[in-house]
Amino acid sequence: MKKTRKIALNKHSLFPIFGDGSALIQPVYYKDVANALFALIENEQCWGKAYNIPGKAPITYRRFIEIISEALGKRVRFIRLPLRPTVYAVSIIPNFPLKAEQVLRTTEDRAFDYKDAQECFGYNPMSFEERIKLEIKELRKEGCIP
Repeated sequence: MKKTRKIALNKHSLFPIFGDGSALIQPVYYKDVANALFALIENEQCWGKAYNIPGKAPITYRRFIEIISEALGKRVRFIRLPLRPTVYAVSIIPNFPLKAEQVLRTTEDRAFDYKDAQECFGYNPMSFEERIKLEIKELRKEGCIP
């Protein structure tokens, strides 16, 4: 059975951005999470503690979208939407596909230090730029994107 995945940036050149797009995010690749879990299981001295396992380095939400569009070979144009009016509009429009909380979440910093995981079990994630190129290559191989 063929996998299907939707890549909005592959089909559209306009992308909404709430606020100024400067919120920091640190997306993590699923294989980095899996590798971290296996490394943790093998290192008993690390058990019983909590670890951050984010991506390699923080990037802005805007840069996140730019990196994806560059990897796809697409040009993206941002439609900057003011935060408060957008949150209000989303909260009053019935059956709107986004929730106000989701809009607000795109404006919150979500960057984390992973020094403890690196020291205890060698956590070393790939950069987002490297990961997205691999993911797009896989999607093209699967026929999900041209």
